[in-house]
Amino acid sequence: MEQAAQPCCPAKGGGGRVVSCDVNAQTWPFAREILSWAGVEGSEVQLNIGVASDWLASGQLGSIDVLLLDHRGTVYQ
Repeated sequence: MEQAAQPCCPAKGGGGRVVSCDVNAQTWPFAREILSWAGVEGSEVQLNIGVASDWLASGQLGSIDVLLLDHRGTVYQ
C-alpha cells in the first residue's frame, strides 16, 4: 500500500504536505488509522477539525496548490 499512496500523497518524500478539514471530530481517529496504514503520518499530513471555509478564511492553512472539496449539499445551496 505504501507505494500506492506515494502518487496521491505529494508529501510522501516530495516536500509537500496534505491538509484535511473535517467537521466531524469522530472521524479523526479513523483518518489517522488509514494514514498510518498507508505509511503517511506525522508532519506529512495535517488533520483539522472544523469547517474548511473557516480554516481557509483563518489563513492558517498557508499556500494551497490543489484544493479538493467534498461537501454537504446544504452548505452550497
